[in-house]
Amino acid sequence: MGPISSLFLIFFEGLTTSIPFLEVRIFLNEILMLAIFGALFFLIFSISESYLQILATTIFFLFLIFSLYFMKILFEESKRRKEMERILKEERELAEAKDQFILAIQHHLRTPFGPVKGYLERILEGTYGREENPVIKEKLVEIKKLVDGLYSLVEALLDIQELKLKKEKLNLEDCQIENLIESVVEELLPLAQEKGLYLNYEKVKLPTIKVDKKRIREAIWNLVDNAIKYTRSGGVKISTKIENGKLKIVVSDTGIGMEKEEIEKFLEGKIFERGKEAKKMYGPGRGIGLALAVEFVKAHGGRILAKSEGFGKGSTFWIELPIK
Repeated sequence: MGPISSLFLIFFEGLTTSIPFLEVRIFLNEILMLAIFGALFFLIFSISESYLQILATTIFFLFLIFSLYFMKILFEESKRRKEMERILKEERELAEAKDQFILAIQHHLRTPFGPVKGYLERILEGTYGREENPVIKEKLVEIKKLVDGLYSLVEALLDIQELKLKKEKLNLEDCQIENLIESVVEELLPLAQEKGLYLNYEKVKLPTIKVDKKRIREAIWNLVDNAIKYTRSGGVKISTKIENGKLKIVVSDTGIGMEKEEIEKFLEGKIFERGKEAKKMYGPGRGIGLALAVEFVKAHGGRILAKSEGFGKGSTFWIELPIK
C-alpha cells in the first residue's frame, strides 16, 4: 500500500495548498456524504426484513435532509469568506492608493520649498544687494523661520510615508542613547527656562543599541518639546531604564495632563486629536510632532505609551525600544 498511500498524500497536499481550507472542507464533506449515501442505499436493498428496510430508508432521508442543511451552511460560510476577502482586498488597495497619494502631495510640497529657502538665505546674506530697511529684514527673517519649519515638517512626513511604504530603510548604527538625550536637553533647556520650568535628566549608563540616530533623536525631541509646551508650572523630568529586555525612555511632566478618553485615542493611534485644554493652551499645535515620534519608534520595532491621572495632574510618555 506504500506507493498508493504516497500518491494519495501527494494529491491531498496539493489540494490543501492550492485550494483554501474551507473549500477543501466542503469537498471532503461531499465525498464523505456520498460515501454514506452509497452505504445507506446499498443497505436498504441488501436486507430482507421489511422493518429494517423502513428503518434504513428513514435514516437515509433524515441523513439527506441533514446533509443538505449542513452543505447549505458550508456554502454560505464560503460565500461570506469570499466576500470578506474581497472587501479586505479593496481596503488594502484603497489604503495603498491613499498612502501613494499622500506621498505624491508631500513630494510636490517639498519641491518649491527648496528654492524658496535658498532665495531667502541669499537675500539675507546680501547676494542680491543689501536691504537697508530693518523692518523688511526682520520680516524676511521671520518668513525664513516659517519656511524652515514647514520644510522640516514636510521632510518628516515624507519620512513617515516612505517608511510605511518600505521605500526607505532605517540607517541603523551603534548608539549611546544617553548622548542623544543630552543633546535634546541642551537644545530645549532655554525654552524651558524661558517658561520658568525645570528640565531634569537623570543620566545613567546604558547599553549600546542599534538605531537610526536622526529619527530616534527626533522622537525624543518631540516628546520633550511636547511636555514643555503643555506645562505651565513645575517642569519636565527624563529618565531611562532597562526593563523586560527593552530600553525605556520616560518623559514625565507636571503639565495639563490627559483625560482617560484622550489616552485611549492615543493608544488607538488617533494621535492628531488633542484635548480641549491642549487646544486652549497651544492653538497652533496639531499633534504632528507626537505622530512623528510614534511612527519613528514603531519603525524600530518599538512603541510609545502614555499615562495620566487626569486633567491638571501631568502626563508621562515613554518610548520602548528593543535592545538588539
